[in-house]
Amino acid sequence: MNKKTVISRSVEDTHELAREVVARQKTGIICLFGDLGAGKTTFVQGLAKALGIADEPQSPTFAYQRIYDGMYHYDFYRLSGPDYGFLEDILHACTEVLVVIEWPERMLKYLPNERIEIMIEYIDEHSRKFILNT
Repeated sequence: MNKKTVISRSVEDTHELAREVVARQKTGIICLFGDLGAGKTTFVQGLAKALGIADEPQSPTFAYQRIYDGMYHYDFYRLSGPDYGFLEDILHACTEVLVVIEWPERMLKYLPNERIEIMIEYIDEHSRKFILNT
């Protein structure tokens, strides 16, 4: 895996990083790690823009998933264990669209090893540290 660290100092920086990721990969799985408020959903919104998705993604914390044309967005924060229905959807979709998973820890051992993992760390109100493993 290649490792890259980027400091984002604004929403625009975060969206630019998302554009760079989409320029390299329009299908597959992206796992987003980070505490509440770290900026995972903001990064997903940047991915959606880069993919040309008109809707602005919201966190699917209570719905678990939101499906857009070109991207499936999952949030497993409230998932207590593996959900094989979601896993089947993810494994099928990742060959056709970008699958983005917030809180992937709940299902990580069941996901393919071919994925991008991004750790997002809160620095201050405007700044985040992104560590990308591709």
